[in-house]
Amino acid sequence: MGRLTPLRAIRARCLDCSETAADVRTCECPDCPLYRYRHGHLPEDDPRRPLKAIRAYCLWCCDDSSTEVSVCHPLDCPLREFRRGKNPARARTAKIPAIPGLCPPPPSHVRIPAPGMMLEGHPCT
Repeated sequence: MGRLTPLRAIRARCLDCSETAADVRTCECPDCPLYRYRHGHLPEDDPRRPLKAIRAYCLWCCDDSSTEVSVCHPLDCPLREFRRGKNPARARTAKIPAIPGLCPPPPSHVRIPAPGMMLEGHPCT
């Protein structure tokens, strides 16, 4: 099947909910934020995007609680990786944790401590 895209994730979630493709086609829940995307393609007359629909669905599922969405427990939900309204495959920058001994030197305006002492607030402390 390849990488799970937002539209594929929506289609998979709709199939989980309805069990068969015929049930997805005849879905009777137009209030569901995923309803317009249930066929796995973008509707021409809907300005919203799938990631926004996924975020709205996750909020709907978690009683409009952003906290509950962020700690979403169903690991098998196909929408889980998109629940924050972002596509993890399109990450802009990677956050690399600070590793003691490999941190960059402090900026020139910071006083360098004596050997064995650490800078307060430095990521390696």
